Amino acid sequence: MCKMRRYLWLLFCLAPAAASAHVGSRDIYLQGNAGPYPVYISVQPPVVIPGLAIVSVFVNAADDAALQAITVQPNVLSSDPAQRMPEAQQLDHNPAAHEYHGSVWLMTNGSWQLRFQAHGTRGDGVLAVPVPATSTQLKRMNKTLGTVLFLCCVLLIIGLAGMAAAAVRESWLDPGLAPNATQRRRGRVAIAASLLVCAGMVLTGNHWWRVEIARYSGTIYKPLILNSELSADGSILHLSIVDPGWIEQRRLDDLVPDHNHLMHLYVIRQPAMDVVMHLHPKQIAPGRFDLELPAMPAGNYSLYADIVHADGFPETAVATLALPAKTTPAASPDPDDSVGVVPSLDNAKMDAGTYTLADGYRINFQMGSPGQPLHAPAPVAATQPVILQFTLLDAQGQPPADMQNYMGMLGHAAILKADGTVFAHIHPEGSIAMAAYMMVNHSPDAMAGMQMSMPGMQMPAEKLPNITAFPYGFPSAGKYRIIIQMKQGGKIETGAFDLTVQ
Repeated sequence: MCKMRRYLWLLFCLAPAAASAHVGSRDIYLQGNAGPYPVYISVQPPVVIPGLAIVSVFVNAADDAALQAITVQPNVLSSDPAQRMPEAQQLDHNPAAHEYHGSVWLMTNGSWQLRFQAHGTRGDGVLAVPVPATSTQLKRMNKTLGTVLFLCCVLLIIGLAGMAAAAVRESWLDPGLAPNATQRRRGRVAIAASLLVCAGMVLTGNHWWRVEIARYSGTIYKPLILNSELSADGSILHLSIVDPGWIEQRRLDDLVPDHNHLMHLYVIRQPAMDVVMHLHPKQIAPGRFDLELPAMPAGNYSLYADIVHADGFPETAVATLALPAKTTPAASPDPDDSVGVVPSLDNAKMDAGTYTLADGYRINFQMGSPGQPLHAPAPVAATQPVILQFTLLDAQGQPPADMQNYMGMLGHAAILKADGTVFAHIHPEGSIAMAAYMMVNHSPDAMAGMQMSMPGMQMPAEKLPNITAFPYGFPSAGKYRIIIQMKQGGKIETGAFDLTVQ
């Protein structure tokens, strides 16, 4: 079984990623404030571009009573939102579920923004969501539909040939007269000529279609290639990013900081997922990063490198790393780097609600649907929007008095599927890159506004809450591991929870 899981991880790391940001987790989940209205937004980007993005906005019952309408406007992220923006579309309202839903067109590959505008008795508000739009597959025609269309084409060709023959053979005959031998011969020639013309049209159309397929195939997302190499003494990890060629706008010298770092690197030992590192390599040249390794036990590791481009487009590059021996700790580690050792995935209890840390602290886990009461962890349906809430308590079961932000956030979380097909680095505001969120909302206090909408956030500024919550939706059924990180007293606490997705 262990060998099989290693093979699955190897195949996964060699295969192209299925999404532009994260791995195998395309959908976007975000919670924040559209003016006076707390909202939970989910966006399902299309798998082909141009294509329709499916959007849903969830609110609680009290806010739903105050709302009159929610509209959405799409626009490329780099454009002025006041220019070239199409007319806002009003979302359909489902009062029973307190949900607003609809769809919008995304026309090109790259970074987009969806501006959600809430209108109600408390006033109006806007919240923008960055959306990376990419074609990830070539849609093929249903075989049944293809067969029906082929038969229709054959019937049309036969009918056209028959009409051409009749026109040449009989169109100038008087009523009641039969065509002679010459006219019948001309009819047969007309049939042959019309069939040749139709064959030429079919071949020309087929060639044009293949050219279009080749052109469109070139727009399908090609993930960045991440190469990893250890220094001779095994203390430094050299990373290089290679662009396999996708769209002309992609560059490697345009990265912007996200939480004050150009790259967030998760290093996770496989297949047990029992060693979890959240590290931050330093850029030494465009596309090249170096990292002084912390103390790491030997083993095979998966690497997930998150970056954000200047246009707000986020990407995750993946690689593997084999450590034959334990490394020595870095001389001057980044204070934001963290190393956590957690139970093996094979031995962890699924759907548990409490994780006890080595120092006696513990993290409690609750979950629930948007706008609904939270409950203990339980199997959840795939693609269902949920809220994942974590509470850090000290050894006496009390909120720590010295809670701190970890890179400007109350917490960071990583979602991994046991078979290696899903990885997502998420934050309390959602599954988007924070740098892209700030770009589309143009507000220095946007982060504070979003955090105040979450459970446990209504507390004095001088005392940070010990509760953090994450919006997410698991993309497919299976076993998942959730890595949660919170900070207190200068220490980054790392916990792990395992969840069943049906």
